[in-house]
Amino acid sequence: MKKAGVIILIILLLASLSFKLISAQDITDPSRNTAGGINEETGLPNEFNKFQELASNLSEEEQRKEYLKQEWAKIFAENKYLGPVLFYTNKLFSFLNPIWEVIFKIEFSWSWSFIFSLSLWIMLIVAVYYPAKPLSKSNLVGFLIAVIVASLMGLTGIIKEVVEVLRVVITNFWIAIGFFIIIIIASITYSQVMRNLEKKAGEQELEAAREKIKAEGKVAGQALNDLAR
Repeated sequence: MKKAGVIILIILLLASLSFKLISAQDITDPSRNTAGGINEETGLPNEFNKFQELASNLSEEEQRKEYLKQEWAKIFAENKYLGPVLFYTNKLFSFLNPIWEVIFKIEFSWSWSFIFSLSLWIMLIVAVYYPAKPLSKSNLVGFLIAVIVASLMGLTGIIKEVVEVLRVVITNFWIAIGFFIIIIIASITYSQVMRNLEKKAGEQELEAAREKIKAEGKVAGQALNDLAR
């Protein structure tokens, strides 16, 4: 029954992701991926010039908009060193936009909004993994269950709602960093507590097994003594 439940969850998640992948024709359109060419002066794709142009179009007012929604890839696009790095990572992770849209309800961007969405998703995976692992008797199956459950929770809009709340609270870099550190510390602390509980549970099971063996040994010894008489 447990295996059947896991299979059903996997099918539901894959069905949702497949629907988004099929509908996202612009991602798989070869003309988009091959368009442009290489700029002989910079050695970078011509698309990078368009990417930089987005930065010049950002007004001061747009850069002061809701902090979590700022896209740092656009703000730092003209930076000599950060620009190319952000450009290529943006192209790489944007390929998975159908998945991000299903789970986080937003596309990939180098913004605090996306970073917090991803962090909360990972936090949910960690939270579900430890309770799921003993039920599945397998680390891999436990991890898959955790990913599926966390993703299904994202489908309900929980992650998006939490990020919407954070958008009201977080208004500058240091507050964002503070919340990010809190998420990391909470995840590490939870993981350590659960590992300690697993260790204690294992020790208790081992001690119980020893006591059972001792008890059965005494019963067997007593039976042998009775037969000898």
